[in-house]
Amino acid sequence: MTHNQIEIGCDRSGTPNPNKSPPKAVPSRKLDCPFRVYARKYAKSTTWTLKVKNPDHSHDATKNILAHPAFRKFNEQETSQISQMS
Repeated sequence: MTHNQIEIGCDRSGTPNPNKSPPKAVPSRKLDCPFRVYARKYAKSTTWTLKVKNPDHSHDATKNILAHPAFRKFNEQETSQISQMS
């Protein structure tokens, strides 16, 4: 991929590492989901194009957005407030 292209995949893509030790009590979120989208920005424009390479997911849709780790992270303001409290 060049600097003006990006690949977007499902956060459940990839496969769990079978060699991880000790094994986690909570199973891996990775389900080898094949969903893929490619985005490309043209050099002399602000236009982006999207191309869906694989529209399929290997799992059901998430019912609660908080099931995704990215939505459970603290933002900068929250992190600052926590630091001030420590």
